[in-house]
Amino acid sequence: MIYLFMYFLTYGVPLIGTAILIVLIAKVVFRGAWWGWLLAAAGVIAASCVPWWLDRQELQREVAAFAPDEIIPDTLTLAPGALWHIEEGNHAGVTCSWECDFGDFPFVTKVDSGGVEYALQLGSSGQPIDRHNLWDGLYDVTRAPGQDFPYQYAYIGLSIYRDYGVPQSGDYRKPHWPASGKGVHMLVVLPADGILDFATADVLYRRHNVQRDMAQPFFWGQATQTVQYPSTKMIFDDLHAVATR
Repeated sequence: MIYLFMYFLTYGVPLIGTAILIVLIAKVVFRGAWWGWLLAAAGVIAASCVPWWLDRQELQREVAAFAPDEIIPDTLTLAPGALWHIEEGNHAGVTCSWECDFGDFPFVTKVDSGGVEYALQLGSSGQPIDRHNLWDGLYDVTRAPGQDFPYQYAYIGLSIYRDYGVPQSGDYRKPHWPASGKGVHMLVVLPADGILDFATADVLYRRHNVQRDMAQPFFWGQATQTVQYPSTKMIFDDLHAVATR
C-alpha cells in the first residue's frame, strides 16, 4: 500500500496539478475560449517539462567535460586478432555483455570474456596498480617459454574510479571531470608479453559515460529516473561504426 501511495505522489499528483492548472488558466485567463484551452494545455504541459529539459542540458555538459580525454578515431583498420572482453559484471553503465557482440567486428578472430578483478587484479580499494600481469587472469593456462599472450586486443569496461586517468596518475579523477562520471570503455592493443601498463598502452578507442538522476517529462521534476549516458550499447555501436568504415 505504501508503494502505491508513493507512486501516486510521484506520478498522480503532478498530473492532477497539470489538469487543474490547465482548467484554471483556460477559464480565468482565456474565459473558456476554445483556443484558450489549446494555449493553456500547451503552455502548462511545456512548463511541466522544464525540469526535464534543464537536466538534459546539464547531462550534455557533463558528457562534454570528458571530451578532452577521449579517443574516437574516424576509422580503425586493424590486423586480425583475438579479443578479450574485460569488464565488471552486472554493473549498469559499465557492463555490456550479451548486447556487445565483438565477433561481428571485421578484425576480431575470437572473443572471450573475463572479469576485471581477475584479469587486471583490481581489488575494491581502487589503489593504482602500475603493471597488470594479464597471464594471472587466465584460467588453466600455463605460459610456455617465449609464448606470446593469446589475445591481441582487449575491450575494457570498468568503473571510472578504477581508471586513474589512463594514463595512470594515481589520482583517478581529473579536475574537469564531473562527479557524475560512471565508466570508462577502451579498446587496447595488448603487449605480446601480457604485461599491460596503462601509462604506455596503445589505446585505440576510449569513451566515458556518466550516471545521474534525470527528471522525466510531464511531471514537474517529481518523477526521476537514473540514466547512464551514453549507454554501454551506444558506445559499442559507435566503436563498431568506427571499425567497419
